[in-house]
Amino acid sequence: MRFTLTKNNLDNFIDKIKQLDFDKLWRVDVNEHKFTRSIEQNKRYWKLLKAIGDGLGYEPEEMDSLMKFRFLKEEVEVNGEKIVKIPSTTSLNTEEMAEYQKQIEWWASQYGFQFKEE
Repeated sequence: MRFTLTKNNLDNFIDKIKQLDFDKLWRVDVNEHKFTRSIEQNKRYWKLLKAIGDGLGYEPEEMDSLMKFRFLKEEVEVNGEKIVKIPSTTSLNTEEMAEYQKQIEWWASQYGFQFKEE
């Protein structure tokens, strides 16, 4: 069960907890909710990739793959084998997406690129 808890739905949450089968063990994790990237961030991201790609000779989709590999890749172990996992930017929250774009801009600045906000 996933539940976004607010002060307005606390009673509903408690009712759901009471309905659990307590003959079983349950794990409950409580984490602060962070909003996923915004539509504005996504629009800016694709403008940024297009601008960099135009300067370097790549399509925005290619830049997306390259930048995710450069900055978001994670190494995971599966049955003793290390595999590179490339997460989607849709999994980033607003804070992480802002940081990711800063990393891309910093990287591009090493090649003389300056992103101009419209």
